[in-house]
Amino acid sequence: MRALWPSVAHRPHFAHVSLRRTAERYVQFRDTSTLTSSLDRQRRQVSYLKAFTGKVLQNATGDPAALLSLYQTAQDYTWTNLGFDQFSYLASTMLAKGMTSFDVVTLDGEMGEGETYAEFHLNQDAVYQTVLDTYYTPVDE
Repeated sequence: MRALWPSVAHRPHFAHVSLRRTAERYVQFRDTSTLTSSLDRQRRQVSYLKAFTGKVLQNATGDPAALLSLYQTAQDYTWTNLGFDQFSYLASTMLAKGMTSFDVVTLDGEMGEGETYAEFHLNQDAVYQTVLDTYYTPVDE
């Protein structure tokens, strides 16, 4: 951790501040009294992921070995099903292609109240169009 005031950072009474719990609460919090709370949480999670990815790419530019350190640090604060090899591949590919951010596609639909939980009902026509827009490339015959 870089000290804000290097001349006094060595003093034992200096406290180190971690925003771990704040960030964790930011991405996990859900107000169950609000119907769209899960969608709000999803937006915060995407925001966090985009910010984290931006920092990863910024810190790894010119120093691919920094990926291992970032991955190990992230393991203390996050959960992922990506192994280091997959994480490294994705980050390296993004760096090689000059990518500094990514887009997230959210499927269109509406929140509704179910018997027990809030439910998200997909707009089937919009989903079909989203799949076409995202994956379909017209081919000249």
